[in-house]
Amino acid sequence: MVAAGLLAAFVVAAAPVHADPDVAGRMAELGAGSGFVYRRASTDPGSNPGGIRYGGSVGIDAQARVYVVPWLRVAVYYLGGYASIDIPRGAALIEYDDLDLGKAWAFSLGGRVEPTWHVSDRFRAFGIVGAGWGRMKTPPMQVKSEATSYAVDRRAGVWIEFPMGLGATFDVVRDRLGLSFESTLAPHSSQSGSLFGAVQYVDSSGTMGHVQGMPKLSLSLATMLNVVVEL
Repeated sequence: MVAAGLLAAFVVAAAPVHADPDVAGRMAELGAGSGFVYRRASTDPGSNPGGIRYGGSVGIDAQARVYVVPWLRVAVYYLGGYASIDIPRGAALIEYDDLDLGKAWAFSLGGRVEPTWHVSDRFRAFGIVGAGWGRMKTPPMQVKSEATSYAVDRRAGVWIEFPMGLGATFDVVRDRLGLSFESTLAPHSSQSGSLFGAVQYVDSSGTMGHVQGMPKLSLSLATMLNVVVEL
């Protein structure tokens, strides 16, 4: 957040005083769309010895932006998508003949600072620096083997993320409707919750056991195409 604030201050100080009046007329934008979202699991052997992996999927996003000055926008964002989970046999203390887990739902909410370059009256490019809060929730997990079976309840974890990236918008209808493409990378920190810790279960024979936590996230990648309404 400190870095975002410093970047915003720099861009405001550097903005030219002779702003294009057409650019100055823009006040806000609303955008929503879809694309590819991939939340990558840590590969550190210490925290993920079994090599569990999260998979990417089609995701959805939405943003609301306000122009502070013609060359700087602030935005709030939502980004969500499903993540498949690949658990090799023996990982997380799980030995199985059949494993039914399904996909986890992950989303994040946050704010961004977007320095904006108006290349022309219809095309603009922008940078992205921000911070947000995210959450991932897994469905119940059903584990079956030749000797026994058991279920593991839903688990959830939260984190703080710091998205950084680039984007561009082209007005299909000038000052009314546009298409926006953006790509971001977001490192994660402050991860906690039952998703990342050991979970207790009781199997069909009445024996108590533990399943190790899922690996923490190393970063998120998102490439999105949005429809933008200009206000």
